[in-house]
Amino acid sequence: MLFILLIWWGYGWLTADPVREQHQVELRREEYERVKIQERRVTVSQVQVSFEEHGAREITARVSNGSVARISDVALKCSYHRPDEDHLWRLTTPVGTTSVIAPGESKRLSFWLRDAASDAIATTFECEPSVWMDQADILRTGLVGPKTLDDQLLARSDIRVEARLGQERRQYAPILARGSITNDSKADIGYLSLSCSAFMNELGRMEIIHGGTAIYAAPGEGNVGAVLG
Repeated sequence: MLFILLIWWGYGWLTADPVREQHQVELRREEYERVKIQERRVTVSQVQVSFEEHGAREITARVSNGSVARISDVALKCSYHRPDEDHLWRLTTPVGTTSVIAPGESKRLSFWLRDAASDAIATTFECEPSVWMDQADILRTGLVGPKTLDDQLLARSDIRVEARLGQERRQYAPILARGSITNDSKADIGYLSLSCSAFMNELGRMEIIHGGTAIYAAPGEGNVGAVLG
């Protein structure tokens, strides 16, 4: 076994290409910066803070998506002052919505101020959005290049899904996701897996639900239906 490991290490050392590795590092850095630029194009405005010691503790704000990708799982990162405190206090709100905000679209959302200090000064809140950017859109627009076959399929496939509560008699599948897939890639698609965010209660607790189903979509085939429970 030790002899095999030595051979493997020696082969890796002989075939290493420092120039290529440096190029890959620089490419990753450029992709990261491009994505960050798009994230900064998601902005908040019309911020209103409702902060009562024994009442409502929330922020309402308009979230505008100026990026090229769909966004979801929107939260706010905020800073604020407290009386007799010189340094800023910071918090991240629970997710205000898991629904999608398309490029060029804006929505007014409410965010629960769960972790704010009880004596926070409402007029001092400054907030910026924290979002999840759609990975397929990031690949399609060229912000990030595909690294794997799955990335290539994701970039060349159009998947549209709607979720709804299932019928009560189907206790094994209380949540159903129904949609279609269009395959613009050059490879067959044989399995579709989904990851969906859902609120569990009014306090902002969120869970991620996973599901998958066997499906066949040939290259160039569109509007193939799928149901996941």
